[in-house]
Amino acid sequence: MIKSDNRICADCGAPDPKWVSANIGVFLCLKCGDVHRALGPDISKVDDYSMVSFIPLDLRKESSIQYVLSSIDTCIQYGEDADVKVRDFEEDED
Repeated sequence: MIKSDNRICADCGAPDPKWVSANIGVFLCLKCGDVHRALGPDISKVDDYSMVSFIPLDLRKESSIQYVLSSIDTCIQYGEDADVKVRDFEEDED
C-alpha cells in the first residue's frame, strides 16, 4: 500500500486492512470485507489484496500505458497466473 488513505479501512477506519473491493476501489478490514462480500460481487467484488495485482497508470506517460496494455495482453493470452494454456483434448487424426 502506497497511499496513506489505503492504510485504513474505507468503511470503519480500522488500521491495516487486508481486503479490497476491486470494483469500488477501496481497502477494507476483515469485518467490513465480510459485509461487502454479503452484498454480492455485482455490488462489491471483495478479494484479499495480496492476491490482487494493481498496475500503476499515468495517462501522461506512454510507457505507463504500454505497460498496462502489455499486462492485459498477457492475461488474455496466458490467464491471470501467466501459466501457458495447454490443450486439454486430443485432436482427431483423420
